[in-house]
Amino acid sequence: MKIIKKIGLSKLFLWQEAERIQTWPEAFASLEPGQSYTRRDLAEKIFGLVYKSSEISEPIRKDVMNNCFGFSPVSHEKIVIHGINAFKETGSDRFKPAQEALDIGKSFAKGNEELWTIPLASLIAKFEVRTRLMLYLLGKGGWKIAFENPEFFAYPSVRARLICEDEVIEPFKLGGKGFNRLLHQYRHAALGSFWSRKLINAGYEIADDFVFEAVRQGQPSTNKLNSSIKGSLFLMKYLGILETNGHEWKLCNQKALQILGKTIAEEFLDISEEPLVQDTPLLILKKLTAQSQDSEGFVIVSRLAGSWAAQTGIGSHNAAESFDHFIREQIYKDVIRITSRHQGQPRHGRGLFGDDNARKLKIEFPEA
Repeated sequence: MKIIKKIGLSKLFLWQEAERIQTWPEAFASLEPGQSYTRRDLAEKIFGLVYKSSEISEPIRKDVMNNCFGFSPVSHEKIVIHGINAFKETGSDRFKPAQEALDIGKSFAKGNEELWTIPLASLIAKFEVRTRLMLYLLGKGGWKIAFENPEFFAYPSVRARLICEDEVIEPFKLGGKGFNRLLHQYRHAALGSFWSRKLINAGYEIADDFVFEAVRQGQPSTNKLNSSIKGSLFLMKYLGILETNGHEWKLCNQKALQILGKTIAEEFLDISEEPLVQDTPLLILKKLTAQSQDSEGFVIVSRLAGSWAAQTGIGSHNAAESFDHFIREQIYKDVIRITSRHQGQPRHGRGLFGDDNARKLKIEFPEA
């Protein structure tokens, strides 16, 4: 068994704009089960990238797919982690999509946002090292991240501060020195059990004093890190895994457990302190509605249905049908009222009762 003392990290680049969380799922929707791809196949057929000429070996805007790969050996004591392990190398320039990537792509093609956002967040939470560090710090680590104003990653985000009791670190300033210091200090949490098991199964042993470094040598790249990591953290915010208190953001323990599941969430929080929800289905709906409203009071139906089904024990496979039936009953009883409907966006998935003009709702709960 080879002992790994150095783990290189590729430059972080997830997708161009933080809000375009559909970038990877949209590409994964073109993947075919059982098919293997060359790197050029992935660039052209899956991500739709183009080459300046046939002689140039790298496509334009190649960064958008670089963090989708797994790991590769560099020397007898070093491997490089490229990204989220969505594509596994099976031979010389041959890559096979992981089942998680196939499932995300299939769900995206169906148009149900709930069915691809959560698996995407789970895949990132398992394998994206820098995002894992942030989730750990904002959960078990006891840190909070603060911005210039309450807006998430408010400009200039390079001035963001990580705060833990009396300690304050500016992770993105001075070339990301603060971030890399935390990455070294909490390296085992950042690597996590999922990558550790992958490496062990591949015949590697990870030295207790291993270090993260760049692909070649030196400190891991922090080039535009504040912009890049915003993408994955925005996804966590979008799902409610990150929550705000004034200018400060931290991990929402209940949401992290509910959305990521115990196996993943326990890497970032102490789940022993999180009791199971014992509320009635109506009270669960009321709480989830209050938690997931946007600034105008709307909730996204597919997300609300999925969360409600998960907390009531129904499960995702019957979420839409069960949610529709429950809402119809409560409307008939005048326990809830739908006061406004909005078509939202196609990526929001199925609307209430299958109505595309009701992907977003305003829901009120009249007093009994």
